[in-house]
Amino acid sequence: MLLGIAAHASLAYGEIPWFVHDSPPHPVYDLYFLATRGFRMPMFFLLSGFFTAMVYRRRGLRYLIRHRAGRILLPLILACLTVLPVLSLVHGLADETVKARAGAGTDRETSIWSAAATGDLEALQQHIDERTSLDREEGVTGQSPLAWAVIGNRPEAVRLLIGAGADPSARFRDDNTALHTAAVFGRADCARLLIDAGADVLAENAFGARPMKTLRTGRRMTEDIADSVGIETDHAAVNSGRKRIAAMLTEHGVPAIPLKFDRPASDFSLTREIRRLIRTPFFHHLWFLWFLCFLVAGFAVVTLLPLPRMPRFLVTSGARWLWIVPLTMIPQAAMQKGGSMAGFGPDLSTSLLPMPHVLFYYAIFFGFGALVFEAGDEERRLTRYWWAHLPLALLVVLPLALGFALHEDWTADLVSERWQRLVASFLVVVFAWLMTFGTMGFFGAFLNRESPRLRYLSDASYWLYLVHLPLMVLAQTALLGVPIPTFVKFTLVLVVVTGILLVVYRFGVRHTAIGRLLNGPRERRDSPDRSGATPR
Repeated sequence: MLLGIAAHASLAYGEIPWFVHDSPPHPVYDLYFLATRGFRMPMFFLLSGFFTAMVYRRRGLRYLIRHRAGRILLPLILACLTVLPVLSLVHGLADETVKARAGAGTDRETSIWSAAATGDLEALQQHIDERTSLDREEGVTGQSPLAWAVIGNRPEAVRLLIGAGADPSARFRDDNTALHTAAVFGRADCARLLIDAGADVLAENAFGARPMKTLRTGRRMTEDIADSVGIETDHAAVNSGRKRIAAMLTEHGVPAIPLKFDRPASDFSLTREIRRLIRTPFFHHLWFLWFLCFLVAGFAVVTLLPLPRMPRFLVTSGARWLWIVPLTMIPQAAMQKGGSMAGFGPDLSTSLLPMPHVLFYYAIFFGFGALVFEAGDEERRLTRYWWAHLPLALLVVLPLALGFALHEDWTADLVSERWQRLVASFLVVVFAWLMTFGTMGFFGAFLNRESPRLRYLSDASYWLYLVHLPLMVLAQTALLGVPIPTFVKFTLVLVVVTGILLVVYRFGVRHTAIGRLLNGPRERRDSPDRSGATPR
């Protein structure tokens, strides 16, 4: 939980898409976010599976379901009714702040997207002269300058950006390219410039769609996408442009597919609606609670099946690597799309219907945690080599995994393009497991005794994570453009937000109904009882 709060604090100061982006960005923040992303939630789900099995064995299935409904499902529902609406308001404020700064030209790194969208060639040229990154994603919508030029239907801006070195195949949010954007909105003139400049006509986005398939985007979805970037669309003009783009793609050897341009908006397709549910964000940072609901339900079903007990050596000995790595690579391989920052670690699924491969990925860690409890590991065989796991993961596997996942040029000298995706999946998975076992072993070696302070912080972490995001984005927005080092901003955001929420937890949460809901009853003084144990 605490690693996640720090990760969210770092996002405003790197290049990974976020609500707001301060400048200048520094890669150390991206490195921290990606490194923690690679193992934090896998380890969380492994521990969740362990304690789910423990509660089941000690108290039974009915108690488990009742307990998890109270500690997971009910807090999720309450947070969706309170925290997420506030976050939406703060998001809108951050969006307006970023747009105002872009329009005023007070931040040269930010206003490049506005210049591209409006076709302000003079401002664009100034950015080019100042060596502004031409492929950097805009913080609110995740679009690149080239994509914004396409959205704004500014062929002259597209031509200028490409001529200055912008990558016509550059990936941005959801691994889309500018050609995908042109296909959605039917920007035929922009598409012609992109294709002539060598844009990848077979590039797949995070949903496996190539530009030709993107031409089939329905009217309702097109309008939703247009609303998200603040433009209006003319359905007839979009269809006309898409037909021209389809012809261009066919000329370049892309197999033609049936394009139902004029499908009425009222047509209903169950498959399309399911995909819409899978792709539409809903839970944001609370997605993990929704996943736990699915996984606990799956655990309950499994307990009713007459399954054989897994041999202990396949769980706690080195033999576990022979099956956990290949098994985890199956869903991980589906996540390695393109060369964007999203290519490292597990995908994010915040919708009402979780992406199947993401749910499967975390189910592996959850299930392994349950197996660890069933097998028993009093000798700590699982984590005894933590002192080797952590440096190996951080100093060797992480740099290699990042290089292959982000498609760095040097990886082509080591492995052929055909095998790069497989190698990337392998390294990312190995990093997740090494860091999970290593971190657990580290805590087992040095923090293996009851500590009132750590217990207090552990209790507070659930509350902190549930409610921190609106206040954090607000703090990041308030510091946007303030002329102080980004490290100072990062530290201020992290310390101030965490400090405020800890005070609120102490005086307004811990000994209230909210505290009892999240952590169970807590005595007002964390002092040892007669048995010498600290109240929990």
